[in-house]
Amino acid sequence: MSKILLINVLNNPNILLNVDEKISYQIITEARHLSLLGQLKACCDRAHIEHDLPLHTQQQLLSGFHSYQKQQQQLLLEHQHLTEQLQGVISSWRYLRGSALQFLNNDMFAGRIKNNIDIYVPQQHVANVEKTLLDNGWRYKNIADYEETFYRRWAQQTTPLIHKQRRTELAIHFQLLPKTLINKLDPTPLLHHHLSPPLCEPATLLSPDAMVLHQAIMLFHQINYHYGLRDIYSLYLQFVYFSKDATFWHNLT
Repeated sequence: MSKILLINVLNNPNILLNVDEKISYQIITEARHLSLLGQLKACCDRAHIEHDLPLHTQQQLLSGFHSYQKQQQQLLLEHQHLTEQLQGVISSWRYLRGSALQFLNNDMFAGRIKNNIDIYVPQQHVANVEKTLLDNGWRYKNIADYEETFYRRWAQQTTPLIHKQRRTELAIHFQLLPKTLINKLDPTPLLHHHLSPPLCEPATLLSPDAMVLHQAIMLFHQINYHYGLRDIYSLYLQFVYFSKDATFWHNLT
């Protein structure tokens, strides 16, 4: 049997039904390492094979999915706090990346783990938003001096924040695209349209075409590709889901 990789299983989860314990362990280990365990569980659910898998595999997949559910609950809680704290400071903000996919609350993106909560705030409002959060239990995350210099000089976001009690991490983006892009792109078209799921009011999400384009640009300009497979798989799922709308490809182009 040729070597079976996690990407093969994500493409055809039925493979898991016909592998030995050693290969199954390797697949589960790789999925956990790449924060894809919850999405692998959702993938098996969509293929209707979740109950046909060995009990140990089911337990491992369920464990990863529980981490996703806990994150989703935490995101909703933090959204409530942000809505209260930012009232009168800014009328709206946009959730990005993994946070946006969790707010879509769609089975296609179930299990998607995020590293932190990412929000976009226009640059003229960043100082007031940052000050308000620092006055409400948030503090700067402890990072090395060279990382601090990088964030201040080259990043498109502020130094990451972490809540003192809840330990949630938050990144405030004041630019959608990296400052380090060699070919400078105008991010304005990415903000022309948006999605407004009731779950995230008064905040919004990027439109489907902008969400895909933004994630693709960020993926191919990363320095650390530790979660590369997760992000590529996430893009794939977005293409599959959003392309059900006949206008998606036209808008993306």
